[in-house]
Amino acid sequence: MSKKRKRKRKTKDRKKYIFSLLLMLALLLVLIFMKSCSSSHSDTRIVGYLPSWYYQCYHDVDFADLTHINIAFVNPDSDGNMKCSIPDKELKKIIRKAHHHKVRVLAALGGGGGYRHYTDLTSDKTAIKAFDDKIIEYIQKYDFDGIDLNIEGDVEPEFWDSYDIWVKDLSKKCRKNNLILSCAVASWFDGYIDEKTLDRFDFISVMAYDNRGSSENHSTYEYAQSCLSYFENERNIDKGKLVLGVPFYGYRYDANGICTGKVVTYKEVATYNKDSEYDDISGSCRYNGINTVSKKALLGADYGGVMVWALGQDMTGKTSLLRAISDTLEK
Repeated sequence: MSKKRKRKRKTKDRKKYIFSLLLMLALLLVLIFMKSCSSSHSDTRIVGYLPSWYYQCYHDVDFADLTHINIAFVNPDSDGNMKCSIPDKELKKIIRKAHHHKVRVLAALGGGGGYRHYTDLTSDKTAIKAFDDKIIEYIQKYDFDGIDLNIEGDVEPEFWDSYDIWVKDLSKKCRKNNLILSCAVASWFDGYIDEKTLDRFDFISVMAYDNRGSSENHSTYEYAQSCLSYFENERNIDKGKLVLGVPFYGYRYDANGICTGKVVTYKEVATYNKDSEYDDISGSCRYNGINTVSKKALLGADYGGVMVWALGQDMTGKTSLLRAISDTLEK
């Protein structure tokens, strides 16, 4: 074979080789695209609040069903020193267990009735900087992954005057220290917080429950839709930041369909009525059962995820609401 023919053959073989590589690369890209389109929602946020009064339930919680856990609550004394009522030894165990399962742990500040001292500690820029330094010091001491602000509408009105300044300084410190900053809001008190402030948070848990004026249920699927729509369309919040809050509790209603205000947990309902796990009504109790919670999980997956209040109000095993959320998002 002549040298000229050999060169032509080598060139031809090289072109075939390059074409084969390009074809394989194209097929690989198609497969990756198809997988991303058909993948489950397994990377969706599932945020669980662990209240201090239920903290011992962490032994029963399947951390594999969570992406984040919020320790509720951590609050300051008059000097700004942060404290949690969970014993130190147990708190550290919870955080270690969460990290072992690659679950991020946030310290939730505020809570119902936990607002004492916040107004004084955030009264001006100097006070804010000193307070935020103490918050970050506490977060790093216990190896938290971030901070959740769960400060609701019944705090002193003047507190909100400096709220944005506080969040701005805290968000800077969180970014500097590679920490998450989230918050919990509800449509009935969000008027205190403007869009600029809300945009500073990494994600926002929408408390789509406690609509006790409804004669049907305090947390219907339709109410969840309306709450998310409000923050997305009227408050112009990126839907990827909005995490749908789902209750693991309900209320008792009287014969006229009026909410009595008496709380009943899903665990209590399911324990005393074995046929109630999939329903939303059991006797005088109105709550969210497995069917509604699973449906809400898919709704949350179209946004920024699902948040639950609260761990400790759930069953374990196959009738667990948390398990139902996780299983739904893995399908």
